[in-house]
Amino acid sequence: MRTIFLAFIAFLIIVLIIPLFIINSCDIQIPSKKHIPKTEDVIESDFKINVYNHETKENMELYLEDYITQVVAAEVPAEFELEALKAQAIAARTFVIWRVVTLGDGGHDSHPGASVCT
Repeated sequence: MRTIFLAFIAFLIIVLIIPLFIINSCDIQIPSKKHIPKTEDVIESDFKINVYNHETKENMELYLEDYITQVVAAEVPAEFELEALKAQAIAARTFVIWRVVTLGDGGHDSHPGASVCT
């Protein structure tokens, strides 16, 4: 009976006390919930892009977020799922940023001075 009691005590020490010392010796910092951004805290970009308008044959300067809103509205029906609209917005934003980075201020050959067009 005594060996079972000693085995049980040894088991508790191994399973509970040793991991407790290991965890207390680590410098693990858990972020508090107040640092997690909320959807109300999202700040829109003030980044502007040049857009060539095929109808007026002129370059327009638009905020990136306004352009993305118009692109998503033109390409995806509003009845689609919210996640599909979000995915389209991400794809459009990625494409625009890629065009601005690769073409720069010179724009595209078919519309000089603008990285994207209508």
